[in-house]
Amino acid sequence: MLFLIVLTAVAVVVAVGALQNGQAVTVSFFFWHFQSPLALIILVAAAGGIAIGLLGGWARALRRWRQRPAAPMPESDARARDRVSASNAFMEARPRR
Repeated sequence: MLFLIVLTAVAVVVAVGALQNGQAVTVSFFFWHFQSPLALIILVAAAGGIAIGLLGGWARALRRWRQRPAAPMPESDARARDRVSASNAFMEARPRR
């Protein structure tokens, strides 16, 4: 719940800041040069930062999920597995006709 409150507060601050900066600016990035409203640049930068943060968090969660220890088998499942393996051993040991 706290995360949503902080996320909403940050979104409001970014939106208000972007709306107050509507003048056109020239952006130079390596060999690209273009003009765009500063509000758009601020919103794109904020969205890019959020996307990078989400991808990083998702990658970490996926890595931790893959490295989690196997869940212990419940006692009833373990006994059922033992019965099946004992039954299979009996069937393999039986003489064939």
